Amino acid sequence: MDINEELLYHFEKGLNPQNLGDSPIPATVLGFGEISTIFQIADYTNLAFKRMPLFSDRVSAETYILKYIKYCRLLIEAGLKLPEHGTCIIQVPDRPVSVYIVQRQFPIARFSHKLIHTLDRRDTHPLLERIVSETEKIWHFNNSRRPSIELALDGQISNWVWLERETGPPNDLCRHQHTASPDRGPRATGSGIVPAKRTIIFALDHPMAVSLGCDEQVLQSAIGLY
Repeated sequence: MDINEELLYHFEKGLNPQNLGDSPIPATVLGFGEISTIFQIADYTNLAFKRMPLFSDRVSAETYILKYIKYCRLLIEAGLKLPEHGTCIIQVPDRPVSVYIVQRQFPIARFSHKLIHTLDRRDTHPLLERIVSETEKIWHFNNSRRPSIELALDGQISNWVWLERETGPPNDLCRHQHTASPDRGPRATGSGIVPAKRTIIFALDHPMAVSLGCDEQVLQSAIGLY
């Protein structure tokens, strides 16, 4: 992905976190992650810029990016579809180092936590079944690769985007990549990726959510949570 690093440098240099309107480069806050702020910057309406917590030095930022890239590569290897993405380190003199993760921007209406409130129930079930099926790929990957590598996945429903084809029903699922804390994960230890936390999809602390796949009781429970 091509990233306008000069634009990000000037945006970071002039950013006033307390008053975004004072920043010389116009931007809009699209949302907040657990540890990130997500911007739309200037006229880049097709991109989401995730500004991560500040790093004390460039080496720490580079180490984090290497872990992030490795984690994304392994998710793709496991069979998940990720949006086009890239990373950028911005170092303004006499300031902490900033990291931006840039991803394709999706319409908010296509995020699964929004869709389950707008789709008919007959269309909601295939969506939830697909999310369960995609999450199950991580279990298969781990079973085949442990103990050398074990992946974790924040499976909350808001991390999945249900993409529409040009014709026919929407049936392509993309994981809108979660950005992990440098301290909480993904963490590289030895030859593997160690999960920061083990969250079952739909916040159901229930392994059957994966092993049963499209089981009616599990899906009804998931729908009932939202």
